[in-house]
Amino acid sequence: MTPAGAGLVVFSIACASAMTAVAQPLIEPADVSLERWTLASDAGLGAVDGAQVAERGSWDVGAWLGAVDDPLTLVERDGIHQRVAALIDSRVAAELSYARSMTDRLELRVGLPLMLRQRRPRMVEGVAEPLSPLSAGLGDLRVGARFALLTQQEARVDVAVGLDLSLPTSGGEDYRGTQPLSARTFVAVGQTLGGWRWLVNAGWTAKPRSQLARLRLDDELELRAAASWRFVDGWRLLAQS
Repeated sequence: MTPAGAGLVVFSIACASAMTAVAQPLIEPADVSLERWTLASDAGLGAVDGAQVAERGSWDVGAWLGAVDDPLTLVERDGIHQRVAALIDSRVAAELSYARSMTDRLELRVGLPLMLRQRRPRMVEGVAEPLSPLSAGLGDLRVGARFALLTQQEARVDVAVGLDLSLPTSGGEDYRGTQPLSARTFVAVGQTLGGWRWLVNAGWTAKPRSQLARLRLDDELELRAAASWRFVDGWRLLAQS
């Protein structure tokens, strides 16, 4: 088991918006995932995947709990975007994860998101019909692999590539996941300099196309970065974007 020196508590605020006219029926597929936070394994920093793979036989267990306010809102378009109402008022989510190094270069991992609570009002300004309640439940089970191409001993930086598949265990309901599945591929680059460490991820997620009001949900490109400073043994100060 890889040693765990400290716990990390993360509070995040995220928001997505859909354009709609006032007092119209809302076509709400809800078969999309709004969750953008996934806890990286021990080699990563926060939600940024690491570019190193631990020695063969090492394993890592992780968990996170987070709350988001107004993750999905409706806005009226009148020349200036202004908030009208929230399709989701608040959301509390968590994830359990496990990773194991099969070789000194290959890591396999699995993650299970959990939607613990989702709330929204029954009636929303700009929508003609009442909104149905949102349920708690499972998100999409994520299985993946990460392979180290280069290490800092071989080059000046660590480089790894990875692939994650999200399986439709959510049933594609209530913004907990997609149907039928989605796939994420990424490249991770990092470096350790004394007590300092930085990581950058560039990735692409392929997912089914969906439409919510005037918001089109499709494939996604991502760029994540994080840096940390170890100020005492086992404790780091982390910044992420």
